[in-house]
Amino acid sequence: MPRPSQPLITREAAIRTALEIIDKDGVAAFGVQRLAAEMGVKAPSLYHHFEGKEEILTQVARMIIREVEPPPSPTASRWQEWFVDIATRLRRVVLSHPKAAPLLIEYFPRGYFLSTYERSALFLQRVGVPVEFHALLLDGLDKLSFGAAIMDATALSNGDTGLFPGVDPNRDPALSAAIEANPWTGEALFKESIRRFVQGVVDAPPPKPHKSKESRSRRSG
Repeated sequence: MPRPSQPLITREAAIRTALEIIDKDGVAAFGVQRLAAEMGVKAPSLYHHFEGKEEILTQVARMIIREVEPPPSPTASRWQEWFVDIATRLRRVVLSHPKAAPLLIEYFPRGYFLSTYERSALFLQRVGVPVEFHALLLDGLDKLSFGAAIMDATALSNGDTGLFPGVDPNRDPALSAAIEANPWTGEALFKESIRRFVQGVVDAPPPKPHKSKESRSRRSG
């Protein structure tokens, strides 16, 4: 029997199919046997391309992140909005895969972004942000962006609606008043959170000089 002209399985096709399974039925429904059945192959065939389930899920997380299209190159006059734009694009992608969002917690591909972090740090240098704030900005934006996006995606997957589901005006009058007075919802609230975080870092007083462990040990010796 002649071999097929095209391979039955490619890594890209397997990862895409895995994401489709998770988008439909959630992470708990995913398994190598299920993936093989969806692709019309035997499970051992997948082990020619992946070490196992963990590698597949890692690649699914990366595939989701690759869907985030980078915004146009930043300018010095709107550099803060550039970070807001990046975070917003990320949130939109995560919300498009609400059932897959938990993968971004367990398989967060920070090392995958090193070139992006480097580009961002160089840009922060150019616009004059003190270098002592660079790690705070980049790390904080990651955690705020991914954390908020994953929380929103989880709420969407669970069918939760509203800013604080289940709030009772009689039991929670202060919180109810805060919700009533809040002018932002959905994406607008997310953007404002990012915007104010960045502005808060920029407006903060310079941190105290950091003394290295080496300098402290020399002084104590």
